[in-house]
Amino acid sequence: MGKTRTRQRGGVSMGSDVSIERMPGGVSVAAGGTRTAIKLDRPWQPDIVITPETCPFCRQADMERREFRRIEKGGGWRVINNAFTPFPFHRLIIPFSCWPKEELRRLGGVEQIRRVLDIFSEMYAAEKRDELWLTVHIGALAGQNVMHLHFHVQQILGQRAVINGTEDYIRAACPELEVFSDMGLRVVATGHRAGQCLIARAHDAFLKDWENSFAVVLDRLIGLYATKFRSRQGLPPDFMLFFGLSSRGPLYASYVPILNQMGGPEYLGLLEGTPMIIPWPHAATAAHLRAG
Repeated sequence: MGKTRTRQRGGVSMGSDVSIERMPGGVSVAAGGTRTAIKLDRPWQPDIVITPETCPFCRQADMERREFRRIEKGGGWRVINNAFTPFPFHRLIIPFSCWPKEELRRLGGVEQIRRVLDIFSEMYAAEKRDELWLTVHIGALAGQNVMHLHFHVQQILGQRAVINGTEDYIRAACPELEVFSDMGLRVVATGHRAGQCLIARAHDAFLKDWENSFAVVLDRLIGLYATKFRSRQGLPPDFMLFFGLSSRGPLYASYVPILNQMGGPEYLGLLEGTPMIIPWPHAATAAHLRAG
């Protein structure tokens, strides 16, 4: 790797061989050098296996006793308490039964994503908390240990995320990082993991129906990754998704595909404040998703 000369451009510090991007939370990400090519080989990714007969969320009598709310539409949804959590507020939104893995990987498409966002929005209004986050993990590599779809609704610990300026960071990202804009939202390739995308309201955009806007954009993005980042083994990527809601309305969403394994420099970066290393630049992700 040659000597790095850096210059600032749209929130990204560019060098002759390496780019260093400082994220709103203070952690930096580095990419480049001799590692710039996107890799689709993921022999370490297992497929999703659905087993309703052993699924704890399919035990209807148990779930009915635990439910706070029941929604009959869309095949049926319920809101239950998460029994084991460090968070001051933590509930789960789950469908009545396990879904086929193809539906699980799509989160059910626009209609079901919209339904979950509606439930989340109503929960936020009822709880009257400053800020809540909706998260979901799809696939074992993304942290899903029960293959029954379950969305987490959490009040995060510590400093509130909204003061970090992530929304403004997304809006100011340079054009080469933009994947697409739609429904008043801007999608940019950036974050701490290879292939990560952040989604926020574009400058001056008015979201009359933010639940529908985010549902349409998230469904489009999930489908795009399922095609463009399908592994050589034939699998779409496992992924995690998180989305924030505050008194100011929707904050931002993040789509995090699991396209590589983290190594020593990544964990060292979190401990020592040195850059985390990703295997190809975010600009390469954006170009790959825009192509064709």
